[in-house]
Amino acid sequence: WPLLVGAAAVAGLALRVWVYRSDLGTTDSDEAVVGLMALHFLDGEWTTFFWGQGFGGSQEALLTAPVLWVTGPSWAALRAVPVVLTAVAALVVWRVGRRTFGEPAGIVAGCLAWIWPPFLVQRLTHQYGFYASGLLYSALLLLLGLRLAERPTRARAALFGLVVGLALWQSAQVLPVAVG
Repeated sequence: WPLLVGAAAVAGLALRVWVYRSDLGTTDSDEAVVGLMALHFLDGEWTTFFWGQGFGGSQEALLTAPVLWVTGPSWAALRAVPVVLTAVAALVVWRVGRRTFGEPAGIVAGCLAWIWPPFLVQRLTHQYGFYASGLLYSALLLLLGLRLAERPTRARAALFGLVVGLALWQSAQVLPVAVG
């Protein structure tokens, strides 16, 4: 299992570097908006949603701001946040799979979440503002829902509610997961 996890980790990073350096890594205005929002956060200009939109929370831009503060503005720094969020989501998928189908299935699920499908590898290598966090929130809601069903406590219910609220602020796309 350690070899599989190591190979998947290296493959996932290699795929993201390849996307970044290929034509698939071409930047666009959606990414630029997240970068500009992050830079404005550093200047004390806070916003709840994407500029000019009533949807798409600003959480990923907020997470990006300290990265840009430390490294300076660059496309690589801007894209570091969704890559890290995707890696964390893969770890959460492993925990969900482990809880529902056992350790081997959980490991395979986590590895696949990091390297597959190709569309998500490409999409989540870019900083589009709420896709990577939406993936993480969806996986986290599954994990927290399982934990709450296994042993209901007020603390677990409160944590689930907090994550539902943060997830819905970030993107309504998580609604089917939150309700399910």
